[in-house]
Amino acid sequence: SFGAYNAEGYKLELSYYGNREGLSIRLEKPMEMGPITWPDSEAGRQLPAPKSLTGKFSFEYDDNFFVYIGGTSRDDYNAYVSACRDKGFTVDYNKGDNYYRDQQRRGVQVSIDYEGNQIMSIRIDAPDTSSGSTTSEPSPDSSTPSATAQNDGKLVNGMRKDFKEAIDSYEAFMNEYV
Repeated sequence: SFGAYNAEGYKLELSYYGNREGLSIRLEKPMEMGPITWPDSEAGRQLPAPKSLTGKFSFEYDDNFFVYIGGTSRDDYNAYVSACRDKGFTVDYNKGDNYYRDQQRRGVQVSIDYEGNQIMSIRIDAPDTSSGSTTSEPSPDSSTPSATAQNDGKLVNGMRKDFKEAIDSYEAFMNEYV
């Protein structure tokens, strides 16, 4: 696999699948970001606000959120990871050059990734204390608006409604190009 950004912010991803002898080519347009307000929610109070407040929320609830933060150099990313560690995110951590995963003593999980092109992503999730809850957390998606409605838990053909809609949309998209 290979991924890179150009000067205008377009992201190119190339993936070769040897078992299928196939090459996947994906080109993403630059992510649109604007001024954000750091959440004053339960989840937002667990983390320090980043240096840059230019970004885009993929989703935001009281106990979890996923946000892309622009204007973030690699040094800013590293400083943010250090600030999160200072807030107690040091339990069972996993760190690489472009990612940091951790869990606080209270079970709060955080994922911080350096995406490239001066973009960092931050996801925080509250501990899973519910058993049988019908509320689901959406998957982060750069095209998902921040006002995403929570899933009602009903199944359509054995799948969650939001998952079925995503699959149907993908199928329609692929049918246009095949």
